[in-house]
Amino acid sequence: MSSRVTLKDIADMAGVSVSTVSRVLNGTSEKVARDEVKDKILEIARNYKYIPNKTAQSLQKGNVSSKTKQYKIGVIFARLDKDDYNPFFMKISRTITKEAVKAGHIVDFVILSAALRNSSAKEFFKNHPVDGVVILGKFDQWLLDKVKMNISSYIYVGLNKLLYSNLDQVVCDGYSAAVTAVNYLGDQGHKNIMYLGEVRGEGRYKGYMNTMKFLGLETPRDAIVECRFTIKSAYSAILKHYDPKYTAIFCGNDISGIGAIQALSELNYKVPDDVSVISIDDIDLIQDFTPLLTTVHIPITELGSMSLRMLLERIERVRDIPVTVQLPYQLLERQTVKSIK
Repeated sequence: MSSRVTLKDIADMAGVSVSTVSRVLNGTSEKVARDEVKDKILEIARNYKYIPNKTAQSLQKGNVSSKTKQYKIGVIFARLDKDDYNPFFMKISRTITKEAVKAGHIVDFVILSAALRNSSAKEFFKNHPVDGVVILGKFDQWLLDKVKMNISSYIYVGLNKLLYSNLDQVVCDGYSAAVTAVNYLGDQGHKNIMYLGEVRGEGRYKGYMNTMKFLGLETPRDAIVECRFTIKSAYSAILKHYDPKYTAIFCGNDISGIGAIQALSELNYKVPDDVSVISIDDIDLIQDFTPLLTTVHIPITELGSMSLRMLLERIERVRDIPVTVQLPYQLLERQTVKSIK
């Protein structure tokens, strides 16, 4: 293999066609390959520091303006464990990697925050020097402290707007999305509504609680079913805690919704005939399940695109003032909510 990896090299290593690699790296089609194939292609591109032909030629000729200068980017999953699979954050990471590579930049690492907790962050960043970092998902103070000590440019992406005045943020307001979802259930006549998801510091939980209070609806202790935002955790929680007095379940994200529906099916409850389910995200994965999940659409690709754009602005010192960009959401009425009015 030559010193500079090519599209054909990546295709050979991934076991796919050159055209598939090209479409994945250029982002010309969301449906060009399965997510696991996309991730494999992007991982190879990252590991071999792939540079598109036009950008490579510009770098070799020295024709590098501020717009084409090459930067190294890092991505940190703040809230995932090694056994978690979260399509929401994976798609954001995938978008960042695709658009960075397309622009001639290098995504040097994509890691879980645990990699910085369990080892020396200073040593890690010394071995992986980057110009900027994208933090995906709400984080604890220790992670921000470690990033700030080693990296000058960083940005947060997620569904919870954080109370940091000196932090660039790209968010889609999970609190307001939850308010919309619970109000929709109320409009359909549901009064006994269960919450399924994470609780501590979670805007979606707060949105549920405040909307239930506004609607004059009760939230007894068994209405709050706390679980991690994973299919497995949600599935186990519903198997253990679901009570048929609840006619609807608000799930904090789509994969929790998938887990809930699978558990309800095992308990012999039909969705939406026996119980309605609504969630937040609109990930691609829900297209593979029936009934089709009613959800609040979050512009996931745009979160990734905007975060990279803003990080590059910060790296290039286009601005010094922290900026928070809030993207819109949209309720998608599908097949898992039944009116009982």
